[in-house]
Amino acid sequence: MTVFNQDIYVGTSRGVVQHLSVTSSISIPNSYLSYTEELLGVKCIEHCPYNKEYFLVGFSHGQIKMYNRKREKPLISFAGTGNPDDSAVDVRTICWSKHRLGLFFVLDSNAR
Repeated sequence: MTVFNQDIYVGTSRGVVQHLSVTSSISIPNSYLSYTEELLGVKCIEHCPYNKEYFLVGFSHGQIKMYNRKREKPLISFAGTGNPDDSAVDVRTICWSKHRLGLFFVLDSNAR
């Protein structure tokens, strides 16, 4: 779970990020979907420090997806940090660079 401005984002074990608003009863969209056939659990959510419209979601199996907060579908998906055949590698932390727009760092469960 993460709180950003007046919004709350909660990741689920089914690969969905629920979007709730503190100030309104309606959040549009009310959820962000992973759009993959496999079941991916949400491990972390990190908002872009440069533009509040974007955030990254780290999933089980090492995948990372970038979302625009106004769209339920991911803008781009990154395959992962480890061996694609190793389903035990989860994303633990995502950190946006404080100095370069578009650069972020990922720590996975194998400390890579």
